[in-house]
Amino acid sequence: MNNGLLTEKHQGEFLTDFSLKNTTEMINNAVARLPEEMNNKKTHFILELIRSDEFNKAGEWNLWLRDSIAELFANAVEEMKRKNDFLTDGFHFLPLKDEAQDEFFNLIVDQIYAKIRQMDCILAESGRLTAPGRVFTASPEIRELISGDDIRLIFEMEFVSPEIKADEKLLWELGVAEFTHSHLLECLSCTEWLSAKSDQWMAQLYIYLNRHGLDRKYSSAFHSLKTIRMSDGTQASPAAGKVFFPFDASENYCFEKDLPFCSSTILQLDNREKNIRHFLENTGVRKPASDEIIRDFIIPFFHRLRNTSASESNGKSIHPDYIRFIKEAYINHVRETSAVCWNLMEDVRNSILLRVESSNGCEYRKADEIYLSRTYSGNGILEKLFSGIDGINFIHTEYLTPETEQTTGNNPVGKISEYRELRRKAKPWQTFFTALGIENKPRVTAGKNNIYETSQTPDWFEGRQYMVWNEQTCPDMEKVLETGTKEQKSLLYRQIEKHAAEYSEKITTKYTYKPKRGILECHGGKTKTRFGRLVEGMKGAL
Repeated sequence: MNNGLLTEKHQGEFLTDFSLKNTTEMINNAVARLPEEMNNKKTHFILELIRSDEFNKAGEWNLWLRDSIAELFANAVEEMKRKNDFLTDGFHFLPLKDEAQDEFFNLIVDQIYAKIRQMDCILAESGRLTAPGRVFTASPEIRELISGDDIRLIFEMEFVSPEIKADEKLLWELGVAEFTHSHLLECLSCTEWLSAKSDQWMAQLYIYLNRHGLDRKYSSAFHSLKTIRMSDGTQASPAAGKVFFPFDASENYCFEKDLPFCSSTILQLDNREKNIRHFLENTGVRKPASDEIIRDFIIPFFHRLRNTSASESNGKSIHPDYIRFIKEAYINHVRETSAVCWNLMEDVRNSILLRVESSNGCEYRKADEIYLSRTYSGNGILEKLFSGIDGINFIHTEYLTPETEQTTGNNPVGKISEYRELRRKAKPWQTFFTALGIENKPRVTAGKNNIYETSQTPDWFEGRQYMVWNEQTCPDMEKVLETGTKEQKSLLYRQIEKHAAEYSEKITTKYTYKPKRGILECHGGKTKTRFGRLVEGMKGAL
């Protein structure tokens, strides 16, 4: 078809003529007409031809003319594009399928759509014309969330210009795609693109997703997508590991930055319906349990620390927040369950390092090598007992709050309220440290089973050795007896008497001889432990 040049006035409307070429020999100089000024009366596309009872449908002319209508429309579109008449409201003249009622004309609509789908005739948001299959329609909410630049980057497509005035059903028939939730999920699978978005945008996204129930409808997809903005600005998915809500505002620990917490900034942007929190909960984010934090993060932290250090302290400071968190978890456990038995205590006791008072800077020891200092116990008896004796470690005061660190632990005149406040804050620490194995009395340690020589073994036993089971040693007490003053030795004995009930099972133990071959019965008896012999010797000396 060639664009015609003839226009005429007909029944009050302007008409544009398009001459038809490639006609049969019997049809020459045929002319078809379309309205030049379109309106909502889309029945113009049928023109006068749809008076189906007024012509012979089987006639060669009519068949040819019907089959030429699609090309006629395509040429009309090109002409209108040239005149810029088609950019926004030129789709009014295009037919919908349900407007062609006669079977003779039904296929024309599909032919017209097929022609126009191949043409750059849709005004995109960028202002250029493109093929219908290269643009999306989308709801205002989506267009506010996903920009045209995002669409071009991810799909190499564009949004339809908001100026387009056309029936959505018609646009879909032409091949314009609707931006669906599946497309949104495809966007969210682009982690690098998602990481570049602001916290404000992420908050808007979570609100949209939760309001439309997408976090429930596509729960498995969201569990694997990296849609969770973390506290360090990275993206994570619950499927890759645990993701937690941040601690409450009243809690503040130095190691929070090392924990898998979602962004607290985004949570602060939540709306009245709590859509952001609900979305995060539905995708697997949860409040961290104290035991879980200790088991999975704090204990491994100390393991790494000890494995990479040349010595247990290595001269580096370990922030007291790690121990403070464990203490609070233990105290809460005791308060809530009324039970001192805590399933993590053994692992904690064997893993953590605690700072001790030292003139050499930062020194750390395991709990079973440390004594409770006067700041926590409320008295200075052990400091007096071990004064001037090397190798005795007292727990550092840094685990109390800075306010209580400034208090000496004495009962100064006029400062009774200050002293009481110190004791109140120190009491939970004393409970926790004692449970860990930090001693508030001279330490007696269960050692390995020891082998001793004797000259009194019976003939039917092999050698001159016997084994003492569960030997109890007291090296710190021995140091007092070796180097301490008379006053310190007397104080040690008074401490032993004071804690006699706790020491009673450590005074004696069993021993056995090593039998000769073929003798199964193991003979032995009771004997004094090393600690028992020390106590017995002190009685005689004092």
